[in-house]
Amino acid sequence: MKPENKKKAFALLKMLSVLYEKQVSGELLLIYWKALQDMTIEQLEKKVKHHIATSPFFPKPCDLIFNDADYEQELKDRKQQKMIEAGQEG
Repeated sequence: MKPENKKKAFALLKMLSVLYEKQVSGELLLIYWKALQDMTIEQLEKKVKHHIATSPFFPKPCDLIFNDADYEQELKDRKQQKMIEAGQEG
């Protein structure tokens, strides 16, 4: 994420803290910020929405970095790649 996305990322994490009734300190927000920096703010928004829809627990950074939405997409990509390869062989 870009530095200008920090405020929005913090707002998403604070929303999760309200929803899951978990206190989030400034120090914890910074830990999440550092852990999640490799994704875009749009990816974080998508992953937060997916987490809210699928988990009753407050997420750890790894829950947001790699979640079921990623796995489902990876399976679709693999299936599509196999179909392409099968088509090229036949």
